This record gives sequence, structure tokens and C-alpha cells, in this order.
Amino acid sequence: MNAAKRKLAQDMKLQLTMKQDGKKFTMSEKSLLHTKETNWTMYKEFTGDLANGSVMKGTYTLETPNCFVGKSTRMPDGKEIVNSRKVDGDEMIQVGVIQLNSK
Repeated sequence: MNAAKRKLAQDMKLQLTMKQDGKKFTMSEKSLLHTKETNWTMYKEFTGDLANGSVMKGTYTLETPNCFVGKSTRMPDGKEIVNSRKVDGDEMIQVGVIQLNSK
């Protein structure tokens, strides 16, 4: 990704939309640079693509009635990422991201 696109990506807001059907979820990400959809089922491992094009494998769990925790590993470098998202009304707010060292 060139420097101009990186700068633009840093400054823009990413719009996330979630749809739920039982334990199955569809997350749509929209920005000025891309639109993509990721499908996953609660508690089951899935494979997805990150905004930078790298592949990750992970799972989402429901830690409390309104808090999703995603644990994933970036496949190219093995780095582990943990993110927490809280549901507040009809919004999902990212409340934390931790990037752990590679294994």
C-alpha cells in the first residue's frame, strides 16, 4: 500500500454493519477504499481477510450479554490479536484491541 493510501486509511472512518441470524453473523466493512464482508459463527473458527489484505484465523465468543471478544492470528506472521466490541443499543463499539507477540 503506498504512502498516500496509508495516510487516507488512517484518517477515514470505517463503517461496520453487523447482521445476526442465530449464532451466525455477517460483518460488512465499508470505507472509501474498500467494501468487504466476513461471515462467522459464534465459537467456531473462521478465516477472514484484514483491511491490509493479510489473512487471519480466529473465533468470536460472547463474554457477557453485550460484549464480543475476538481472538485471531494473522497467518503471515503469527501475531495474535484480541479485540473486544460492546453492543450498545444498535451500535457495536470497539472497546479494546491487544496485539500480542508472535508465537
